[in-house]
Amino acid sequence: MANDKNESTERPGSIIVMWVLLEGEPTAVKLKGSLSEFTDLDDFSSCLEQKFDELKNVKPQKRAYFTYDDRNVPLSPDTVLTSLTTTASKPLVVRYPLSDANIVVNYKFLRSSGEYQMPHTSGSWSLLREAIIERFDKLLTENFYFVNNETNKEIMNEYQFNTLLSRTNPDEANDYILDLKIRIKGKKAYGDWKFRDVFQDVLKQNHTSLDTVPRFNPNELPIINPPMSAQELDLFIKKLEEKYHTLRNEIKNEATSREFISIFMNTAVRHVQLHINENTWLSVEVELDGSRGYGYADYAVYIQDNIVLVDEAKWKEGIAQCVMEMHTLVEKLGKRKRDKSLTIFGIVTTGRSWRFIRWTGSLERPIVEISEEYVCRFKEDTKNSKDVIEYIIRILQTQATSFLNDNRDNEHISKRNKSE
Repeated sequence: MANDKNESTERPGSIIVMWVLLEGEPTAVKLKGSLSEFTDLDDFSSCLEQKFDELKNVKPQKRAYFTYDDRNVPLSPDTVLTSLTTTASKPLVVRYPLSDANIVVNYKFLRSSGEYQMPHTSGSWSLLREAIIERFDKLLTENFYFVNNETNKEIMNEYQFNTLLSRTNPDEANDYILDLKIRIKGKKAYGDWKFRDVFQDVLKQNHTSLDTVPRFNPNELPIINPPMSAQELDLFIKKLEEKYHTLRNEIKNEATSREFISIFMNTAVRHVQLHINENTWLSVEVELDGSRGYGYADYAVYIQDNIVLVDEAKWKEGIAQCVMEMHTLVEKLGKRKRDKSLTIFGIVTTGRSWRFIRWTGSLERPIVEISEEYVCRFKEDTKNSKDVIEYIIRILQTQATSFLNDNRDNEHISKRNKSE
């Protein structure tokens, strides 16, 4: 039981003391009553009406009671008061309606969106957060917040949420309509990163534009062994030309970009599977979660369960997004490699225009190089298309060889340790 020194609910004689918080208020209030008059929560409701003006016109059946640490399961009205432990820091929470309106939240997190409807009560903020956690499991362990799509203002807490509601007029159906984005505190969605922020804030390099970034020449990589056969190349070019005519040479958006990108990626990965490393495969829309970024890579190539290449089907800010995805890969691969020195590759493309990115070194001392732009025509002049597919295979071959050498080194170390 509680006393004036902030202990649990007390019962000196026939007096009971309860700490009560009207949900949404900043502090709890201490109430005293006679146990002969108040034995359970249903009895206690009349005491609450006397203390809080907000509850005077609220029917008891419209109120809900919760323990401070659990806002999901309401307490039964016949809960005996002496069974509750309340303090100033962990009071009994009272939830009550603020109006007869509903709140409709249209939310978006990464590539998923949905709608959640709830009553306009003092617990709307808690209800919304619980619904979002239930919808997105990964947010259970993340500190997330909302952003108002209309104003781009952050909504970090209950006060800011209620302020937004107070400035929103209900529609004809008496619904408050909110359009919110979900963000994770301390991180950015990969698509939200800008070039300058990536290079200066994350990589600690003084690059303000693409022109100052060191150039990566894919021709530096070992030639393909074995090379693509004439039959492979002919089939690859034929697929591009067919797609070119089917889409009337129009690449207007990400969806049509992927039609061409898939031909390049599938052809390259299949060649590596057949001739270099069968444990290579392509995956689409792969979720990546790092210390600074989160989201999905449009394409990812795996070799022996490790992502060795990420591909972004976009151009504007695509380089920033791709480099941050590579940053996440370096974080994850660095935990597995002893020397922490890594080489990771990325691609930014519209399907027609291609750039290749190489990351070498550690997280602390990265070297990021970006290739020139290669533009594929898909008709008559097929040189750049052949160059691009060759560069992708060269990259995958380099990574496959690197992982093969790592495995041999690990086996050698293991055998040496056993012999010792």
